[in-house]
Amino acid sequence: MAQLDLTEEFKPVLSWLAHRFNPQRFFIFLSIVLFLIAWNRGIALMYGMVSLLLAILAVSYVLPYLNTRRLKVVLPESLQCGSGEKLLINLRLFSESPRQHISVSIQDLFPHLKDDEPSFTAYINNEAKATLKVVCTQRGEYEINQLTVSSNYPFGIHTTSRSISCSPCRLLVYPKIFTIHDLPIFSSRTHSIHGHQVINRPHSDEEYAGVREYRHGDNLKHVHWGASARHQEMIVREFESYDQPALLIILNCNTHDELGLAPFTSFETSIEIAASLMLFASKHGIAVELFAEGEQGFHLSLSPGETMLDYHLGQFAQMKADGSQSYWQQVTSICSRLQHIDTIVTFAPDSASQTLSMNSKNHIDIRFDQDSFQQRTLNPQPPRPVRMGKRFIYKVHWGCKLDGLFSEGY
Repeated sequence: MAQLDLTEEFKPVLSWLAHRFNPQRFFIFLSIVLFLIAWNRGIALMYGMVSLLLAILAVSYVLPYLNTRRLKVVLPESLQCGSGEKLLINLRLFSESPRQHISVSIQDLFPHLKDDEPSFTAYINNEAKATLKVVCTQRGEYEINQLTVSSNYPFGIHTTSRSISCSPCRLLVYPKIFTIHDLPIFSSRTHSIHGHQVINRPHSDEEYAGVREYRHGDNLKHVHWGASARHQEMIVREFESYDQPALLIILNCNTHDELGLAPFTSFETSIEIAASLMLFASKHGIAVELFAEGEQGFHLSLSPGETMLDYHLGQFAQMKADGSQSYWQQVTSICSRLQHIDTIVTFAPDSASQTLSMNSKNHIDIRFDQDSFQQRTLNPQPPRPVRMGKRFIYKVHWGCKLDGLFSEGY
């Protein structure tokens, strides 16, 4: 116990020495001490030891500098990786003369990439291969055109680092995707015996299904006058529409609506939700139309039964919250152009009072809790969604588990 207390007592001193006392300073300090002894005592051997230490220091500075000169690094033209995953970058190093103990890394070039593991090459003779490991911490599009090479050859006393240009490499970091097991079943939809979804939608392709009693609001054009005369009551023809279900996802790219700090912003959360919804739709034969209208407009489409590809993920990687137009004006404009789609997904802060004004459409309304995103208040469990007619409100807090967002049914 006494030894433990002594260690704890000297821990600040040891930490200071480890931070301040590196091998270079040790050799310099030792050289000064030996020189003072030799000068005071006049011992020739001491002068020889001082000369040896100074020669070692000189070689430790000069050789790493020469070792990192005139190196060329070639990267692949393009790379893809998922957010939070470790990316292996295969490098090719070229040198006109032999090089020893070369490390290659990415340092401070991309604010959202960290924990990179430098590649190490023991020997380069004209050409060598190496692998650089990088953890991609945020979705986005990056261009790698500069790397850091370093060497501490031959004694490991001093490390020389320099930035070198390399062949440009385009890196796309895909968004995270979580599993959606189910989406709300809207009351406006039923299923036919053939498995198609029956949607009561005007101007859709219809098929005669039979007759039934008149209900308030039925179109008088569908009245079967002959059957009505026989039954002495109003009888109407009934039609079914076998249109495929579809989702319209409209991302909020307005800069002023983005909450939080990178990489955990409301827009990044929107991207994860939208990509996961698109994957769910592709697995269940649901058509998708997605719009992200910032400075660079994006429009992604999935036909019923079409598989979500790396192309779609690459488009998600390039989206940015850099728009200036009113989000709800964009929503109204897009919905007016795509009136045949009756399920709309929108994203907005919970402080926004606007909402979708088309009551005939099913509305999945994703709302971000402004206080939790600004104060980074952790709330891992998403609250239960609220249903208001055809509007389904999902409130998302900062740090909540998105895979449980759509788990609540009705």
